[in-house]
Amino acid sequence: MKVALFLSVAVAVVGVAPVASALTIINRDADERQVTIVEANDEQIFILDPEQSLHEVCMSGCAIAIGEEDAVEVDGDGVVAIVDGTLVSEQ
Repeated sequence: MKVALFLSVAVAVVGVAPVASALTIINRDADERQVTIVEANDEQIFILDPEQSLHEVCMSGCAIAIGEEDAVEVDGDGVVAIVDGTLVSEQ
């Protein structure tokens, strides 16, 4: 009986565990764009073709730069798009 109660409590706790935030980035421009993501001192560079997306990035907040533009701090989840070389929210 104690084991069944423990398992029930464990399942209930796992069921309410916080979900990590994640961001999707979509290139809406007609040209490919370089996207630099800096998260927890880790820098990654991606080249996105038109309409290509990056999914589940910036799990704990990050800075995103498009090409040589200044980085933008992003925190949270949702969808941002690259439009005319600039990040815009699509939420």
